[in-house]
Amino acid sequence: MPPSDVLLNPQIRAVLLKHLSPGTIPYGDPDQDGVALRHENQKTLARLAQVCRAISEPSLAVLWRSIDDFRFLLRPFKSYNIHSFMFTDVVTEDEWSRFCDYARRVRELRLSNVRKVHASTWTVLTRWCIREPLLPHLERLVDFEVSAMSACYAILLSPTIRHFGLRIDSDANDTIVCMGIQIAQPLFSQLESLFVYDKRYNYNNRKKEDVRFWEMSHLRELRVQHEVALNQKMVDALAASPHLHSLYINIMDMESMNGAKEAVPFPELRKLELVGTLGNINSFLEAAAPPCVEEVSLHASAEGDSGAKDATALLRTILSRLAPSTLRSIRVECTKRTHQDVRIGPEATLEQLATFPDLTSIVLTFADTLPFAVADDCLSSYSGTWPQLTAFEIHATPKDVSRRDDYARRGRGYGYGGFHVISSPDNHDRREPEPEPAPTIATVAAFASAHPLLKRFVLPTFDLTAVPDIASVPHLNHGLRTLKFVGLANGVPLLPFVLTFDLLFPRLDLATVETGLKPGSSPDRAQQLLAMLLTVQAGRVGAYRALRPDDGSDGAASSHGEMIKLIRPEQPKEKGRAIGDGRRSPSRDSLSPGGTPYGEVINRPYI
Repeated sequence: MPPSDVLLNPQIRAVLLKHLSPGTIPYGDPDQDGVALRHENQKTLARLAQVCRAISEPSLAVLWRSIDDFRFLLRPFKSYNIHSFMFTDVVTEDEWSRFCDYARRVRELRLSNVRKVHASTWTVLTRWCIREPLLPHLERLVDFEVSAMSACYAILLSPTIRHFGLRIDSDANDTIVCMGIQIAQPLFSQLESLFVYDKRYNYNNRKKEDVRFWEMSHLRELRVQHEVALNQKMVDALAASPHLHSLYINIMDMESMNGAKEAVPFPELRKLELVGTLGNINSFLEAAAPPCVEEVSLHASAEGDSGAKDATALLRTILSRLAPSTLRSIRVECTKRTHQDVRIGPEATLEQLATFPDLTSIVLTFADTLPFAVADDCLSSYSGTWPQLTAFEIHATPKDVSRRDDYARRGRGYGYGGFHVISSPDNHDRREPEPEPAPTIATVAAFASAHPLLKRFVLPTFDLTAVPDIASVPHLNHGLRTLKFVGLANGVPLLPFVLTFDLLFPRLDLATVETGLKPGSSPDRAQQLLAMLLTVQAGRVGAYRALRPDDGSDGAASSHGEMIKLIRPEQPKEKGRAIGDGRRSPSRDSLSPGGTPYGEVINRPYI
């Protein structure tokens, strides 16, 4: 296809713009890496809009669809000073007409850094916005702040808004809050999603809720970021919401529930995220456990629980209240806020999760607890338990495993060998038996082989004491993309394990290794292993493909591959091409005698 016709092809143009699209502006604090990527894509779209008229209008529509900083919105005005954040000259009719042409394209806006905008700027904009809002087609407004300046932001409240993020300033008094809520009140009846974060609230300051979110039965998504004291009226109202699809709520306190349930709670809820103590989370699910939830995230602390046994029992009870037939994704993060020795290991949690056969994602994080290693027998016992599993992650702190010797020397304890020494206010010299050994590479390979769809595999550590025999390692050729572990002990030879991982998982995404090894830094052994693995895979498939593999595993790679197919369709393969004629190097499987049948991997001597 001639280069001049590439951008005129509607299919190619759609794929290209989809690849460069900044995406939906999320609620909550922005991710800095995501913001940087959005800005790079926006720069590319701005240049693309200047290429030709055929692609100018579609590029501008994508470029102006999402604005993640209000200050960027005013840059089309020549009379606006981007350094003082105010107008320094009179706005002309032509300037306003040009701005309106861009403003009609805006669908999403984040009011970040809006406090830096001078008050006179809002006065000028308000004078021009007499008949319609500043952004007449705005659908998503994030970080609308209730403060002394809320009245100035009223020109942004378009009647087309369906997704609204509200923050109440920590310094706002009751009068300011009441005024700000009244300004935004007309939007509440038409919203599909609502984000509320009252910064005035904390654990020791329980005030009434100014935004009565539980009464908005028309919402499909609700996120209450601040701590909330729930009572039975609130829970019953939320559970009766006929359209609620996604719920995030931070439970500070939970009133005891009385009386039988009159109807099925949360009939349409598919995504649930709860934050609070294990006891409060258990009380919420006991009062209104959703029967059709598919994705659950629990951010729990063990505060108020008497010990490890009680905390583990509570967690098992919480998981038992979920519906095994519908649950597909589970994320559990357990922390502790007290000085008690409260430890929740993965064994009891995985045992309960084994009753959910259709899980596709398991992510367990045990933070602020003594470090531990997942036992080899524990991992091997769950091979094949979840046939559709795509992500299996177990995280534990401290993340810096190189400090484990320091933990043992100070008497804090560590779970990687020897005795487990625990220091606590009640017992300064209590010893426990040596923990079971960490998973071996053979167990990891068997687990991955039993879960062919697995893409992410994260464990606290591996047992790399036994150097593998490379001749006995099978060509597993697994499609795993992410493999992470905390660290390796000094003295372990890395090259045999590099070759082993390359044989087992030849499609790993090692792009993060490039940024992880900075000049002058001293990487740990795990980073050294991954850097060597990157070198091996880059030598086989090429450096660019090793860092940016184009196998359709993510959105960027998939869009790129789809665009290449449209520009350069596959041609019939010709026979008799010589080596070095530009064709791709033969794969390792094609070089092996007959390949390795996938079903025979388990029967190989190594695993």
